[in-house]
Amino acid sequence: MAKKKKNKTGTAEEEFEELAKKAKEDPLFRFLAKHYSKILTVIAVLGLGFYLYNKYLETKELSARKAGDLYAGIRASYSNFIQLIKEKEEIKKEIKVKSKERKKNSSGIASSKDEGKKEKKKKAAKEELEKLKAKKEDIEKEFNKAKEALLLRLNALKQEKEPYNILALLYEAGVFSLLNQWDKALADLHQLEKIKGNEEKGRYLFEMGKFLEGRIYAAKGERDKALSIFKALVKTASYLGTPALLELSYLGESKENLSSLAQLLIKKFPEEKEVINKNLSLDLNL
Repeated sequence: MAKKKKNKTGTAEEEFEELAKKAKEDPLFRFLAKHYSKILTVIAVLGLGFYLYNKYLETKELSARKAGDLYAGIRASYSNFIQLIKEKEEIKKEIKVKSKERKKNSSGIASSKDEGKKEKKKKAAKEELEKLKAKKEDIEKEFNKAKEALLLRLNALKQEKEPYNILALLYEAGVFSLLNQWDKALADLHQLEKIKGNEEKGRYLFEMGKFLEGRIYAAKGERDKALSIFKALVKTASYLGTPALLELSYLGESKENLSSLAQLLIKKFPEEKEVINKNLSLDLNL
């Protein structure tokens, strides 16, 4: 009676050694059998290293794509936010006009003959005004919802790496400016100064932050601070020197100072001369 073969089960190492015994004449098998554990460990570590590195690259690319997608969504949300602000202003104007018309129609003494027509007009005007007020409430709700969603997205983008964190701060400062929340806007812009990155690479964004800061101080009525920021930009900016010069003009800076700053700017960037001459009437000795 033939003996039943035992189904030998063992570790991968035991199976590998068994295979090596059957091929003693093969130096490679002997070497692998002798150093199996060590080689396996090295391969495992190297494999894990490559795996983790690839995952790092994938995560980095995914993170960049995620941040890019998030930023694209924010731009769309920001446009919608601006549109809703316009709609809010328009509906306010409409309500104001209709309210005046209603008061006008309600005043005066009407004859009994015209009384019926007048009542119909008053009723129609009242209904129209109520519709406008209901529309205003709907816009307000949509606006508040859009604002909260936008701020949440911006907060998420602030956690990303440059340049997305910088863009998030700029956009958020813009949102707060539109809401007349100046201190919150300035707090965002002051955070830009704490970001240590490639200043040259992100120079335009940092300059935009300073420019927006100057605009906010001007809106707040703090003219001296605004003038100081715009003057510094004219002297040091690589991109926003000319817009800063124009802001100084709007803020009532003297022509003498404007001419001096304009000459300094044109020496650095001759191509700006045409824009400056077109927008400012200055005596430039160049």
